[in-house]
Amino acid sequence: MKKILYYITFTIITVCLSACEPTVQNIYGEYEFKVSGYVTKDQSQTVVLPNEAGTLYITYLNKGTMMLTFNTNDGCAYTTQGSINGNELEFNPFSRTISLSTKTQVSNILGVPIETTTTEHYNTEVYGIGTIYGETIHFNLQYSGSEFIGSKKIVGDNILMIANKK
Repeated sequence: MKKILYYITFTIITVCLSACEPTVQNIYGEYEFKVSGYVTKDQSQTVVLPNEAGTLYITYLNKGTMMLTFNTNDGCAYTTQGSINGNELEFNPFSRTISLSTKTQVSNILGVPIETTTTEHYNTEVYGIGTIYGETIHFNLQYSGSEFIGSKKIVGDNILMIANKK
């Protein structure tokens, strides 16, 4: 009789663990990511974000909590903590620099068009929630920032990051 109770207890524990663990267990590791989207500058001008790619590392901290490290291909690294609830991964806001380039075209005195590029740098807070689809995570990101030199502001809530497990 004791063997049957042990067997039933073992089976129940195994079923519970197997039902809960795969999503959490599979989330950890190395991902490649790409970001695309746009922000609104000074509530009037829509600016497409430069294409960004890199590597995301998701590391276990404790039950339900993880560390996310974003290493962009241009050499920047950002770290934050996150939590998982079912198939959603939410990370804490973190600060980073966003550089936006705007091209303008004017004509010189002879009527020859001259194109100039202006680059502005913004201290930006990034927040995101991701939905886990197997080995892919779709993050919906929000950006909110202020220009380093100047008073311009940016906001964006239509920014997509796709992360695929390596």
